[in-house]
Amino acid sequence: MSNNSVLDDPLLSTAAITDDLCITSRGLRKQITCGRFPAPDANINGRNLWRSSTYRAWKTAALAGQFAQRRRPGCSAQRAA
Repeated sequence: MSNNSVLDDPLLSTAAITDDLCITSRGLRKQITCGRFPAPDANINGRNLWRSSTYRAWKTAALAGQFAQRRRPGCSAQRAA
């Protein structure tokens, strides 16, 4: 990737991503912690930001089923608190 393409790759905020995925910011943080969503590409003034190319690559993989949860017989979907 050349320097110009890096500079031309817009940054997406947490709000833009959570709005697109219809999840909360807490849900997004959980996905990052579990390794099902990429870590932010930048943190500016305490705000996490992702390059749009990073998000597009993840979304392509997610739509292809790469992060699908597979249920195991005998395991409950939710843990008891």
